Amino acid sequence: MSFLFLVPFISTLLSLQTSGTSQPKPADVLRAALKSVEGIESVEYEVRSEVTNSAGTKLKAQTTILATRAPFRFSATLRGEGSPLRQIAVSDGEITRASYDGKVNETNTFASNYPKEKVMPILNDANRHVSATWRLLLDADFLKEAIASGNILYVKQEDLEGDLCNVVLYVRPSEVFESMSEYYWFSVTTGLPRGVQRLTLTRGRANLSPRFTISKIKLNPIISANTFAYRPTVSDSFTPPVTKTADMALPARRSLIGSLLLELEMRDMEYKPVKLSAYSGKPTLITLWAPWCAPCMEEFPVLLKIQSSYKGELQVVAVAVQDSRLNVLKFIKENPRYKFIFLTDPDMQESESRLVDYFELKDGIPVNVFIDTQGKIVDHWSGFKEGEQPLIMRIKRLMGR
Repeated sequence: MSFLFLVPFISTLLSLQTSGTSQPKPADVLRAALKSVEGIESVEYEVRSEVTNSAGTKLKAQTTILATRAPFRFSATLRGEGSPLRQIAVSDGEITRASYDGKVNETNTFASNYPKEKVMPILNDANRHVSATWRLLLDADFLKEAIASGNILYVKQEDLEGDLCNVVLYVRPSEVFESMSEYYWFSVTTGLPRGVQRLTLTRGRANLSPRFTISKIKLNPIISANTFAYRPTVSDSFTPPVTKTADMALPARRSLIGSLLLELEMRDMEYKPVKLSAYSGKPTLITLWAPWCAPCMEEFPVLLKIQSSYKGELQVVAVAVQDSRLNVLKFIKENPRYKFIFLTDPDMQESESRLVDYFELKDGIPVNVFIDTQGKIVDHWSGFKEGEQPLIMRIKRLMGR
């Protein structure tokens, strides 16, 4: 899978961009970023993001990172926000050592089996925060490659913690994923990176990671070499115990097939509350999608064809997740050919809403659910990889044809 698979998604994204002629060119945004980081030999900064503990609970955390460019070395200390979570990861340039969940592990800082890509094996979340952000501050060649590739797109301007940023999308080459893209937030004022968010495509499913927010950047601080010689110990990490209440709240893995659709509250296009189960009474195909999801954009024309084939017999309910209502409404307005029943997750910008949990979207979207006339779930599947005919035949079987 390559850049070509993202064409429908790129076309959609182009339609979602801010109109007008004043928006900057993506290459100019990256050149400004390149100019802001070219003189960096060392850096101190913070990264904030969601992390998931071993019990599957989402926690907010921030990591303080000290790093040098040549040689590339780092020390990353993670602390929970509102929780006693602690982790540490340190690289001397060759080996990364990390403390996580009461254990100490080590590995090569970069994997040797990916010769064309600097892939950082991940030992803990502190290590992950470094992996997600270091290139934008310490690898000028990475920005040069992005500019030269031509696979960059200006998305929009957006405020991030009071800092107006230009958002650029880079469709990156990858030896790990079928396709990988990253959103970058660059400060309009300083040109420095302020955020990273990754979008991957695997087996016909799109997955958008949590955003890594970069702040408190200090350029060229003096960092002692002893910082990178430190060997983490077991006591450097702490994972809060899971309480019985939290444990009981964790959803049990189960099959949706055969169960009645829950009375989940959605929002219609006027933001009025509506129960998802209100659309029972006839065979219904529920598809969970987002404008940024390339497989969803590939699947929509097929769903339209299916709906037309069963006019009056089958209804398609398209529930938007993990995006903003503004993007969703804009997409619907600019694509009037899709006569689906459009709804949105009321908590659609949350990475883990009740709807996301219920339909098990952790592996990406699209996810489709087929409901019979009694409101019972009779089929549930994810991804759009097999193409048009398998989906048409699946619906034909479900409709009893």
